[in-house]
Amino acid sequence: MGYKVLRVADDARFLSLYDETEWEIGKRNGQAVAKNAGTDEFGYTVHDGGFYVHPDANRVIELWAAGTLAPERCYVAGQEYALVRCECSGRVREFSSGKRAVTYCKPLEIVDRFTL
Repeated sequence: MGYKVLRVADDARFLSLYDETEWEIGKRNGQAVAKNAGTDEFGYTVHDGGFYVHPDANRVIELWAAGTLAPERCYVAGQEYALVRCECSGRVREFSSGKRAVTYCKPLEIVDRFTL
């Protein structure tokens, strides 16, 4: 299981914070995670595919509130967002920040909705 924040497009569709990837509750998305993804020996993040999730919903909310969950461009005033619980599978790479990159991610339910 994992948690992620998505932009609300309408009642049935959600969009990635990072790009226009569409998400639907109950529909699995897939994107390969490369073997070298994760945190390197110097502590730097190496992202090479996959979808970001966090194992703890409270941590996602803390990072969101601190403005450190995603790049600044992802925080849009007036935009509605959803915290979703996801089923994750496939290759998993963990980062020192606690986030994970996973190959398959299926949103199961909306945990919370909020607007900036």
